[in-house]
Amino acid sequence: EDSQGGISADGLVGGGRIGFDLARGPILIGAYGEYNISDQALSFGPITLVQQEDDWAAMLRVGVIRGKTLFYVAGGYTEVTYSAPAFGGGEATLGGFKAAGGIEHIVAPGTTFALEATYSALDPDDLAPGLGSVLDIDDVRIMGRLRYKLNAGTFGY
Repeated sequence: EDSQGGISADGLVGGGRIGFDLARGPILIGAYGEYNISDQALSFGPITLVQQEDDWAAMLRVGVIRGKTLFYVAGGYTEVTYSAPAFGGGEATLGGFKAAGGIEHIVAPGTTFALEATYSALDPDDLAPGLGSVLDIDDVRIMGRLRYKLNAGTFGY
């Protein structure tokens, strides 16, 4: 939880990802889609001002394989749906770009553990034209992921 002047932000995110990777020598390229459900909320005391409902992304990634470890970057398009309980409960979907970087390590055949940081920049003009000139809506996450890959190659990638 992060709090400043009575305004706090906290919550959990859970979801899934499906995609493919193609490894040629030490280079990996891939694409994936992900969908997450969230209860992340921005609150003022007991009043929930804005709550993130869900988000999805379509991403491309490229990485370098060193032994059993993959170092990668990714980028793509994302959309996030917010509700505003304190303002009548309306919903808005904001679009923007998403960037990620991470380290993924093989822990068992077909199974990897990854640490990943993501940054999403959303367009507030989707809420109201001109809002982007006075408001930035960004989302930063650091996640640990346990992944099972159905078609993992000899070295897991």
